[in-house]
Amino acid sequence: MRRPRLLSRGSAALLLAWALCAALPALAAATAPPAHRPATRPARAAIIDPGQWIDANRLRMLVTNVGSIAYTRGPDAGLEYPRGSGRFVGYAGGLWLGARLPGGEARATVADYEPEFGPGAILPGGASDDHAKPAYKVYRLQRRYPDVVARDAALADWTLGAVPQGAPPVALLADGTLGIAGDQLLWCVYNDADPALHTSSAGGSPPLGLEVRQAVLAFDHPGAAGDAILLEYQIRNRGALALDSLVADVWLDADLGGGADDMMGCDPGRALGFVYNADDSDEVYGATPPAVGVLLLRGPAAAPGGTRLGASAIMGYIGGADPQGAAQSLALLQGRYVDGSPVVDPTTSQVTTFMRPGDPVTHAGWLDTVATDKRVMVSSGPFRLAPGDTAEMLAAIVVGQGADRLASISVLRASADAVRAQFAGLASLVNDSLPPAAPAFAVRVSPNPARATAAIEIRLAPSAPARIDLFDVHGRRVRTQQAPGAAFGPTAARIDLRDLEAGLYFVRVRQGGREATARFVLAP
Repeated sequence: MRRPRLLSRGSAALLLAWALCAALPALAAATAPPAHRPATRPARAAIIDPGQWIDANRLRMLVTNVGSIAYTRGPDAGLEYPRGSGRFVGYAGGLWLGARLPGGEARATVADYEPEFGPGAILPGGASDDHAKPAYKVYRLQRRYPDVVARDAALADWTLGAVPQGAPPVALLADGTLGIAGDQLLWCVYNDADPALHTSSAGGSPPLGLEVRQAVLAFDHPGAAGDAILLEYQIRNRGALALDSLVADVWLDADLGGGADDMMGCDPGRALGFVYNADDSDEVYGATPPAVGVLLLRGPAAAPGGTRLGASAIMGYIGGADPQGAAQSLALLQGRYVDGSPVVDPTTSQVTTFMRPGDPVTHAGWLDTVATDKRVMVSSGPFRLAPGDTAEMLAAIVVGQGADRLASISVLRASADAVRAQFAGLASLVNDSLPPAAPAFAVRVSPNPARATAAIEIRLAPSAPARIDLFDVHGRRVRTQQAPGAAFGPTAARIDLRDLEAGLYFVRVRQGGREATARFVLAP
């Protein structure tokens, strides 16, 4: 999809009409900036991992190491549906975080068209580590690989690169697959501690001191999970500020094929914000335009160890009326208009934090009336995050496609319900891996990754000696030694690794007609 991303005169008129219908005087009066704001700073572009797509199911989405999703940093969209069709339902998205400090100052860090996060961790003392370190990339694993070489290379990359940054170790299962919760897993770490990156028009405030570990998961399923991508954010306060009113949000600039004829709505009971087509004649999808939504599955806890929050606000705005500055972004995150005024549902005259919660299928309630380029934001908060504390949020990008635009909303809702039901018991996308069952005869390498020497724990049959063979990733035997028998229980053998190159290795133990294998990584 290639089309101008500037606000046209026609779009500006639609913006004014939409704002008046919603009683948004601040939006109507604002001078509209460009609808999309691709970042062009070479230094920033050099630190962004541009090439990792999650594409295990019917969706295909670009994932970066700076908090943005579906954003290619150019005119092309980055959320394709169906995968391989060349048709897109999303142009850009990402994590937004905001808080008001005790003195009243509003701060926000956004991942929009100019992401304010940088790759990597926050160092002790609160400064960001070097964004350009090669290890601060997006790591990708699949449950199944076409061959052993590709699988082992991906696993070694994960073990050597992602695990030292806080990703959990991943096990090789007995059937040759990797023990991840889904069929594809992407992981990275980023932070907002670099003031030089806080240049988005929607942010621009000093850092909050937050480090984020992001996991993105997809399932290759025929059902609703095949039309969804799961997003998990582990947000850690690595700064000195005690944040008492933090709000986390998943923001999406949804372009449903031709993005100039979109509507925004929400379903508060489902914690679902969505975008749908204004009619059944989309310039890309024709008579069957899909609907796309952001689904909050589980918000952060209001305080460490407390009850997990739901969606506290679902807001939307027109492209070109993007918030200007941290105070306006924080207002949206909190469920208010950018000027701080409350949202009032015109059909009930009640103050609400959920914009346009009516039902487009039955034409009931407060509905969108202006077809143009739309954004949707699903927020959770406020929650407390003291220095050293961590909060977690689980969300999903979900698509539904029916026989027409309204049927697509019904399909989207049903898919959101199915996704929630299927993953309600999933505590973590990365920590709920599938460990192999422990056999009676097993080999365990400790530590893993190993350095200099590796202690190999072997469960031996009584009084039976064992042969230990060590192979490199190419299948070449590089060590052989015997382990004495033991009267009972596990025994340990130590293998000297000092003259071996760093990389992935395999240990095979044969004893009394039985065989067991294990793998480990030798770190540099």
